[in-house]
This record gives sequence, C-alpha cells and structure tokens, in this order.
Amino acid sequence: MDNIDYAGIDVSNKTLEVALTRKGKLVRKEFANTPAGHRKLKKFLEMKTDRFVRAVFESTGVYGLDMAILLSDSRNVQICEANPRAVRRFAEASMRRGKTDTMDAMVLSEYAKKMEFRPYNPPSEEARSLRCIARRIHALSEMKVEERNRLHAAERTKTTPEAILRSLKKSIEQIEQSICELKAAAMEIISSSDELLRMFELIISISGIAETSGTLILGEIACMPADIDARQLVAMAGLDPVEYKSGTSVNVIKGISKQGNKYLRTALHMPAMVAHQHDPHIKAYFDHLVGMGKKKPVANTAVMRKLLHAIWGMLKNDQPFDGSKFYKMPEPPAA
Repeated sequence: MDNIDYAGIDVSNKTLEVALTRKGKLVRKEFANTPAGHRKLKKFLEMKTDRFVRAVFESTGVYGLDMAILLSDSRNVQICEANPRAVRRFAEASMRRGKTDTMDAMVLSEYAKKMEFRPYNPPSEEARSLRCIARRIHALSEMKVEERNRLHAAERTKTTPEAILRSLKKSIEQIEQSICELKAAAMEIISSSDELLRMFELIISISGIAETSGTLILGEIACMPADIDARQLVAMAGLDPVEYKSGTSVNVIKGISKQGNKYLRTALHMPAMVAHQHDPHIKAYFDHLVGMGKKKPVANTAVMRKLLHAIWGMLKNDQPFDGSKFYKMPEPPAA
C-alpha cells in the first residue's frame, strides 16, 4: 500500500520526539509529554485524512502509556509497542552509532516500515489500575527491607539515639500499613473483574505463589498483549537465555537477557525458590538441573522461566497448575 506513512516516537519523561516519514520526506516534531501534547501529536499524525500512519514507540515504562491509549483510538493511526532490545538490535544492524532522541525516533520510524507491526491493544482500565498498585506494593516492599536493614544495623550499637530507633520502627509500621491497604485495594479490583479473578485463581494454584506474589505477577501479565506466545512472554520478562555463538567452536549460554519487564522477573524470584522446596515436581526439576552441574541460582532462574511457560499454558487453556506437566518425575528404580 502506497498510502501508508511511518512514524517513530521516542518517549521521555517530559517530551515526545517524533520522526514521521510521509511520502518519502522526513518530518521531525517535538511535543510535550502531557495530555495537551498528546492531543497535538494525535492531530499532527491525523493531518492527512487520505494517509494511514503506522507509529512505533518503545515499551520502556509508563511514560508512553497515556499517549498510546489516546492514539489507539485514532481513526487512521495504528500504534505499535516495540521491545527495546529488538529496537536496539535493529539500530545496530542499520549501522546507527550515535544516540540522541531525534536519532532514536528516526530508528523507530524505520523499524515501523521494515519490521513486523503488531498493533497496540491497550489493557483494560482494571488491569492498568492493578499494575499501578502492584508496582507500588513492590516499591514499598523494597523500602521495608531497606528500613529493616537500617534498624538491624542501628540496634547493633549502643551509640544509636533512641529517637532513631523509634523513627525506624515507626517507618516500618507505616510502610506495612500502606502495603496492607494496597493489597486490599488490589483484591477489590481483582474481585470486580471475572477475567482478572479467573487469571488470579489459576496463578495462585502454583505452590509458592501466594496472594501477594500472585497480585504482582497478574498485574504485569494482565497488561501484556493477549496474543503473545510463551516464548515472547519469557522474552518480555527478560528471562530469555543469551547465546554467544561463533563458528563451530564457541556456543555458550551467557545468562539471561534481563531486557524486559523487571517487575515480572522480580515477582517470580521468591515463588520459584519456595516452589522448588515444596512442590515435588518442581523440586525434581530443580534437583535435575543441579545434578547436571548447574549452580543453584542458575537452576532457580530456569525454574522461573519454566514457571512462566506454565502460567502461559494455564491461562491459555484455563487449567490450574499440574506438576506432572511441569516436569515428569523419573520412575523409581525397580526393586
């Protein structure tokens, strides 16, 4: 089709840098990353009513969310959320050496033209609210650990003023109260949606995933595209293995990419550790990896990745966790 234009939108906290290729000519614009700026961007892209625009932005956080939701409702603009790792690889293959907001927008415009275009499907309002609450719970949980560490250190010496100890204890109590309130708010959202409640009940059917970790995992997965496959879900979590291969003599796995959703990756860490201690099938898989010479942290990461595969299958097939499908335990030796 010759009536398609391609745009790249580089999103930052304060601005939206846009590179639009229209009829072979490059047009660059900058808009404020505000509701008013989003409306101006939409008007700019819709300027030619006889043209269709495909726009790409990177999924680097919440700064582009409101813009994407607004543009997804446009009459002649399609928007695509691209994985930052894929965009970086594309830029490297295109021999782009510099990095500025304008250059990033131009790379995204070329990406929109040459690469697979998956139209953005905005998550429901309930899913977006749940993700915000889940991420706040995550942040407060990290703060609580930090405050507890400070309290532990302060209590180790008699030189710490009593006022400091009282302040730290009060801070921990306030954080715990906030977490409790947010958990209640999250469960209210989940209970109000049949779809979210179904997903939540399936996720917590896995040994090791309780209410809190289930909320954190659901908050991220519910906002991801519904049509992604298990491999793409793993890549979005940054749990995909990084392979280094050269010729016929070098072929090694150098850890995981960590190029993806850190919240989902973090939310799976403790459940994986608990699961391989309590579920016999998950434990057998973990022990199998350790028996092959894998270090325990590496084996735990493999459990995280396999759990994510399992969650994808459970949600797709509407079935609770089945350990025998996770890992088939070896037959006991004959007597």
